[in-house]
Amino acid sequence: MKKLFLFLTTLGFTNTYAQTYLMDNFAGSNDTLTSIGWTQIGTTATNPILKSTPALVYPGYVASGMGAAANLITSGQDIYRDLTLAGGVNTGQVFLSFMANFSSAQTAGDYFLAFLPSSSTSNLHGRLFARLSSPGYYRVAMNRWTETPAYSADSFALNQTQLFVVRYVFNTTTSNTDDSVYLYVFNSGVPSSMPATPTSFCSNATSNMASPSIGRVSLRQGSASNAATVRIGGMRLATNWNDGPLPVTLSSFEGFASENGNKLSWTTSSEINNKGFEIEKSENAESFEKIGFVAGRGNSQKRIQYSFFDNQINGAKTFYRLKQIDMDGKSSYSQIITVGSDMIEISVSPNPFTNTISLQSNQLNRAITAEVIDITGKTKISIQGEVNEKVEIDTQHLSKGVYFIRIQDGETTQTKRIIKN
Repeated sequence: MKKLFLFLTTLGFTNTYAQTYLMDNFAGSNDTLTSIGWTQIGTTATNPILKSTPALVYPGYVASGMGAAANLITSGQDIYRDLTLAGGVNTGQVFLSFMANFSSAQTAGDYFLAFLPSSSTSNLHGRLFARLSSPGYYRVAMNRWTETPAYSADSFALNQTQLFVVRYVFNTTTSNTDDSVYLYVFNSGVPSSMPATPTSFCSNATSNMASPSIGRVSLRQGSASNAATVRIGGMRLATNWNDGPLPVTLSSFEGFASENGNKLSWTTSSEINNKGFEIEKSENAESFEKIGFVAGRGNSQKRIQYSFFDNQINGAKTFYRLKQIDMDGKSSYSQIITVGSDMIEISVSPNPFTNTISLQSNQLNRAITAEVIDITGKTKISIQGEVNEKVEIDTQHLSKGVYFIRIQDGETTQTKRIIKN
């Protein structure tokens, strides 16, 4: 009998919602960003901002591995890109998400990204800073307008890709001094809801900012003595955490091997204009072919389960992905999962949990590493050892909320979203 294998991926893809006003994977055949929709600020064309491959990868993020990355160095051209919303946003809030990988930072620090009103190239606000904190590590900060940057308590490793989310809040329409800016930085996982505590925060400043609105996003190369060197990829801007840069549509995607074939199962937590899912299959994780289609529910805010059975199995290991298609023909891909007879299945229960969670394997004496990670990317529990039928993990000290459990078995990594009640 074949062994069962389960691989679960969370937050694999998203729909393109009407409230997403900027989406840029820096794709295209040209090298400069000004040739793919960005506009130069001023007359300085020295060191134009270029793009390069490979694309940045952050598992679970909707734009992971797509397109290319923008390269920001320590001095030269600055650029901006307009939102698709005429006049920009001046009420409510804005969320801008992107991947960033810093190769260097400097002690003094400088800002490399900011917001602009639709009609300005100089009224930079919601500015994002980076500076060196210790050899190999950097800190980040936000300021709203001209205030002193509020640098993070946490440091982040150079040469590693993190997920950034900048949040700008228009607190009132009658004042230019009380808006707030927040920064969230994640080392792993993509939270399904906005964390309670930001990485950096600036609010209620006394400076009177001109034209408080967001109509453009600016990338800046800073000064040679202060600026960082960073690659940026997968930029998304919208007015809602769920409907914009970090929407959660696909909450799970599983595969099970059996005697007769492979069963695929997936769950959505919300759907907007969802026509359905094409199921794609590969023997090498590179060349995929369509093997089926499952219709979607259109619009839904309820949990919906789907399944598909593949009885044409030729080898011990098969790769699958979902292509989600909107009613207007737009599409996006899930993460790739692997199903095969030589893999280990590890189940996590209960979910939601309270004081303990159990890991149970379909194979004995298999060495694993398991980590429970909070929504900010911090590891709260880490265990190593062999899984022999069932392992209990004490979770009494964890606060209520959403976590991720990451289980590694050799070259296989399973990541699951879990909730403590």
